[in-house]
Amino acid sequence: ALMLEVPQVIMRTAPAGPLRDGAEWIQKLLGDAERTAVHLVVLPEELPVSEALELHHRLRDDLGLTQGFVVANRCLPDPFSAGEDCLTRAGSAPLSGMDGLVEAARNLKRRLNLQEVYLDRLRAGMDQAVVCLPEWEQPDFGAQAIDALADAFGAAEGGAP
Repeated sequence: ALMLEVPQVIMRTAPAGPLRDGAEWIQKLLGDAERTAVHLVVLPEELPVSEALELHHRLRDDLGLTQGFVVANRCLPDPFSAGEDCLTRAGSAPLSGMDGLVEAARNLKRRLNLQEVYLDRLRAGMDQAVVCLPEWEQPDFGAQAIDALADAFGAAEGGAP
């Protein structure tokens, strides 16, 4: 059972007393849209997106909980411009010993295309904004990372998809 359903189950099954009182308090808090929202966090991959969509509908339709952002975590930026895309389409002929680079570019482009498919699916199935957070590759998580994440959430609040 979904952990967020526990208060409802207790309220239906527990006799009057401290356990039921606590469950009622938790249920009231969860149902208070002014104080509580559920933010889903998902990787832009097939199984996590499918599970997030299922959870979204269950939270909305079965539990009636307010939902906040959907966070797509570890999104890879697309470093390819239209002119650079020719590198990923290069034929099988070696480019002066750059076979490894061409193959890496092709793999990255395939990964980016899949990421976009899953992000499109996520956006189409959600009622709220999807915030794409970058993969943070630095060993420390300091002010620079916090600023980058704040910018991503700020863009989503401003109506950007």
